[in-house]
Formats: sequence, structure tokens, C-alpha cells
Amino acid sequence: MTAWHSSSKRGLFVGSPPFKQISTLQWSRLFLVVWALFMAATAAVFHYQVAVFTVLPDSTLRATTFVTNNSHEDEGYQKYDFKVQSQMAPTCSPLKAQDIDFTLVTQLSPDRLKLMKLHCERWGNHPISLAVAAAMDPEIILSTLSEYGCNTEMITVSLL
Repeated sequence: MTAWHSSSKRGLFVGSPPFKQISTLQWSRLFLVVWALFMAATAAVFHYQVAVFTVLPDSTLRATTFVTNNSHEDEGYQKYDFKVQSQMAPTCSPLKAQDIDFTLVTQLSPDRLKLMKLHCERWGNHPISLAVAAAMDPEIILSTLSEYGCNTEMITVSLL
């Protein structure tokens, strides 16, 4: 049996190892070749991805496509590149002001219902969700709010 040990002066091993000695230059060349092949394969995979196939629970194979939507009339949307990855992707379109509505949500005690007068004046004819911390009849609360000028058809009262 031949004894062998590592030595930095003569290469990787001294003696008779079971494999051929490889110099540092050969190791670096091998690393560069492997790295170049890996990068080329990665670039090819990313470039080839047009559709991704997914297996659904019902064991059918469907394609998931990448959908882009740049058909906006408003120039402000042109600076955004909308991309959606979905099986049934809806298209995006600019919203009109009449399509948007907000609900004011607030919580009050019965002795602070007067504060709703200002809220109703500012909020106008838009929905309001009001939580009142009391064991009162919601009709009494709505009649009180009506006295303050609130549109009770747009107010939903919840009791806490």
C-alpha cells in the first residue's frame, strides 16, 4: 500500500493516488466550462417560457398563459406594464368616477350621534356603516340620524 499525503508544492497529491493529478489551471478551466453551460441552459429555459403547464386537481393538463394588457386610452396607464399570470385572467381597464364608491365606517355611542350630522354633510349621498354600542332599537337610531339631516337609506346600523 502506498502512502500519500497532500502537498502544496507538488500539486494535489504526492505518491500514487487513485486518480490523476489536476492542476489549478485545469480546475479553473473546468469551472468556467461548467458555469458557461449552466448560464446558457438557464437563459434558454427562461427564453423558452411562453406557457407554463400546471396539473389541476382533476388531473387535467391546462396551459397558464401570460397576458399583457396595454390597451388603455388614458396616457397615465401607458407607463405601467400590466402583466397577469392566471388561468382565467380578467382584463384591466380604466375606471370611471361613477364606478367607484366608498363606504364610511364608524363606531359611536348613543350620546355621540350628533357627530354624525357633520359626517352626513361631508359624505353626501354615499353609503355609511354605523356601529352603535348600545342596546337600542335601530329604528330609533335611524330616526335620530334623520333629524340630523342624514339620508337614512344610505346608512346601515349595527348594534354592538
